[in-house]
Amino acid sequence: MTMTQQNIAIIGAGIIGMMCARTLRDQGHTVTLYNKDGFPSTSSASYIAGGMLAPYSEIDHMTPDFIGACLHSIDLWRDFIKPRPDVHFTDKGSLLIAHQEDLHMLQRFAHHLPNDENKNVWETLSRPQLEDKESALPSKFQQGLWLKQEAAIHPQNVISALHDEFTQDEGMTLIAQSVTPNDIAGHFDHIIDARGDGAMHDDQNLRGVKGEIAIVHNPDVTFTHTVRIMHPRYPLYIVPRRDHVYMIGATQIETSQDDALSLRSAMELLSTLYSLHPSFADAKILGFHTGIRPSYSDNLPRITQRDNIITCNGTYRHGILLAPSLAEGVANAVQGTKINPIYTKPLPNRTQKVA
Repeated sequence: MTMTQQNIAIIGAGIIGMMCARTLRDQGHTVTLYNKDGFPSTSSASYIAGGMLAPYSEIDHMTPDFIGACLHSIDLWRDFIKPRPDVHFTDKGSLLIAHQEDLHMLQRFAHHLPNDENKNVWETLSRPQLEDKESALPSKFQQGLWLKQEAAIHPQNVISALHDEFTQDEGMTLIAQSVTPNDIAGHFDHIIDARGDGAMHDDQNLRGVKGEIAIVHNPDVTFTHTVRIMHPRYPLYIVPRRDHVYMIGATQIETSQDDALSLRSAMELLSTLYSLHPSFADAKILGFHTGIRPSYSDNLPRITQRDNIITCNGTYRHGILLAPSLAEGVANAVQGTKINPIYTKPLPNRTQKVA
């Protein structure tokens, strides 16, 4: 099939908008990228996200038919980083652990994982095996789960790398302006609406879910895997980054108000770090951040189309994980080819309006 070059506008420069821009640019289209807060989009939820590529860890928050798309996305991320060595990426898998009083949660979680007799996907680890993976884990963690196919990427690295590329690309135009699809209708062959929570006024099915994270520096300990600690309210995770920097997140609060971090959340995040290793008591706090995740009622993303306006939204906790796959779906919609049907499921009582 011959690819027809098109003039395409993308609204929103979070991870979805940026990956759509990159995919469509690589297919030879001319792309104009709009973002209300300028570039790079430091106010987007994805800019401060943990960057976990962890479909099995998130199995409570997605249906099994999404696993294939998630694993495909991880492969696409591997391809993405090959010419971009400055983007931090690790694919050693995730470790799930629990305090003694919460071990039942770890065991219950294991029952939700797929049967895996050959241990290709996940494995239960004894204390010696757990220590072999992360020698710094205290002895109070006596068992864990290793989810082997999971990975992590640094979202800020991704967005910054793409921003640098786009500013040097004659086929890309970046405009720091707040627009809706109706504002620019008639000027482009296709308009991609990737505004995230910015589209909530126009899509009544969207809601906001607030996430809060802390970033610390601790040169006294080394972790190389993403570590999730089972928690009665929500699993908390620690993502290692370069130079002994660690991201701890993420709370999950039903609100669209992107206000300051609460004291309770800060205490939960920091006490989780301290429980992971006592050296975190002397870690330097580099910052606290909050972001609003755009979410539908089932917490799964959608690609929808009306005329020449294509909307990609509702990524919830899965924006970084699914961004490459969603960008492929958007590109298929532009070209008029088949989109993965997991992204086009209707919502009950859907009342979407396109701005």
